Amino acid sequence: MRKHFQAFLSVALTLTLSGHAIADIDNCFMEAAGRYKVPAKLLKAIALVESNNKTDAINGKNSDGSRDYGLMQINSQHLERLQPYRITAPVLVRDPCTNIHVGAWILAENLVTTKGNLWAAVGAYNAGFSTKPKVQKARRKYVAKVRNALQRIGE
Repeated sequence: MRKHFQAFLSVALTLTLSGHAIADIDNCFMEAAGRYKVPAKLLKAIALVESNNKTDAINGKNSDGSRDYGLMQINSQHLERLQPYRITAPVLVRDPCTNIHVGAWILAENLVTTKGNLWAAVGAYNAGFSTKPKVQKARRKYVAKVRNALQRIGE
């Protein structure tokens, strides 16, 4: 199943990076949502929680030493997998559309891992899949924030 999403990402990001610039970020959310079969408003809520909709946000304060980049705060742990698609940290910061597509791709992968459990996938977007109580608590807290953001933007 992972190969399926890698192929999907390759096509999607080739289109995005090949000069097909989408000026309107809302269109990027809609396009990514359609391509990866995740709700556009949910992606927008995640962006609101992650970066407060700041496209050039960078967070280098994670406890594991990782950094987060751009609108969807893509964690540096994904950079190695993104390398074949020529997606680097600077691309994630300067190209919000690519950043949104990568965020949607990660969420879609999480949905596969959680067998379609949307809120478990959302929690894992932020805190991963560890079964440690501290991580489970972090996932619940993050899900509550995203639900709240969904209400604010009009679920």
